Amino acid sequence: MKRIKNKYIDILVKMSFPILMNYLVMTLFEVLDKAIVGNYSIDDFAAVGVSATVIYGITGSLGVISAAYNIIAAQYLGTGDKESFNNSFYTVMCISLIIGLSLILLSLLGGKLLFSKVFRLDGNILNLCLEYFYIASTTIVMNMVLFNFSVYFRNLKDTKISLYSTIISTCLNVVFDYLFVYGKFGFPELGAKGAAVGSILGLIAGIAVYIIKFYRNGDIKLKGVISKKFTHKLIKLYIPLLGQDVIEGSIFPIILTGIISRLGLYEIASYNLAESLGSIMALPIYAFSTSAITLSIQKSFSNKEDNSKDNEDNPKDIINTAIVLSCFMVLIIGIFISIFPNKVLGLITKDATLILKVTKIFILVILMQVFNIFHQIYKSYLQGLNNERFVLKFTGFISTISISWILLLSIKFNLIGVYIGLCINNLIFAIVYYLKINNKQFYSAKRPSN
Repeated sequence: MKRIKNKYIDILVKMSFPILMNYLVMTLFEVLDKAIVGNYSIDDFAAVGVSATVIYGITGSLGVISAAYNIIAAQYLGTGDKESFNNSFYTVMCISLIIGLSLILLSLLGGKLLFSKVFRLDGNILNLCLEYFYIASTTIVMNMVLFNFSVYFRNLKDTKISLYSTIISTCLNVVFDYLFVYGKFGFPELGAKGAAVGSILGLIAGIAVYIIKFYRNGDIKLKGVISKKFTHKLIKLYIPLLGQDVIEGSIFPIILTGIISRLGLYEIASYNLAESLGSIMALPIYAFSTSAITLSIQKSFSNKEDNSKDNEDNPKDIINTAIVLSCFMVLIIGIFISIFPNKVLGLITKDATLILKVTKIFILVILMQVFNIFHQIYKSYLQGLNNERFVLKFTGFISTISISWILLLSIKFNLIGVYIGLCINNLIFAIVYYLKINNKQFYSAKRPSN
């Protein structure tokens, strides 16, 4: 068993490190991208901010399609059904292109109505917003294509190609942003519109990297196969995954922000700062969980002896190894920040009172992220083994009632109470999902039909 676990450590580290670096590159790019436009004009910066919020929201919601695709693709590959695995890739690409192109048309037809009536923009800011939005809406379909390529190669245990694609894409994006926003070296000065052009050119380069890799692997075929069965499975899985994502990623944070906003200015600022640190600690969680879920689903749906105890334990070994590695990384980052709080937090703010407030609650921030490791990895594993509706219902139930105890604790203990409530929230998810996974009936999940 020790040899098996060591093998999983090697595989998970090799798969997760490029994913982690991918996140870091994207984070750095976002800072540089904002800086380029922000230093050009406040009007252009505001316009890009509003338009990008809409585009990111749509891209995030549609990105759940790739999460559903990852689950189904891993199931197919686990059963050794390479034909269905390949067909699923061509099908999800066709679906993504159809949805993406439809959204581009919808953006061109309804963009002005959206920003003038819903966002109440007018004058120059509206024009700048629309100039950016009309062009940048193209990035929705391009990002969907990139997500699908990433899932395809991740299932083949090749995550380095995603990192290479991101590095080339983001570097060229920043270069083209600078050239087109400011009009350098003979390029036209386009302002906010130039940032959209830069994004498109960067994404084209990122897609080209995948296509070259695809070609070299000998996987390119002249005709795609649209699978009706896969399409049905994808839609059936996408709906509960999207519902869970909306509850956990949109509705709950909005209500939580409303609770915190009633506590005072410094509490709001402290929460935002603490969340920034929490996001840094969460990066290895997402990196290891992404790799672990793909591997564990493949293992769970493998064609080996179903009655073998070792075979049943293998997916759990992958999951447990990912949890241990994630805990190690989170604790290392958390301890480092705890030892040098002034230096780390000083990179973000110079307000001594704010730094002190965050330092007092930081142990709870670390604890919340530790519980979040179990929550996220167990949740994704359940979704991958046909328990997505259970996850959706339980997420809705706990998220609803947890607002009550978070509110009460915030009234009693201020911001400390909020984080105590969030720790309880993640702990409940972790315990229930753990019990569900270890239920005797859990491994009776049906294999995917071909």
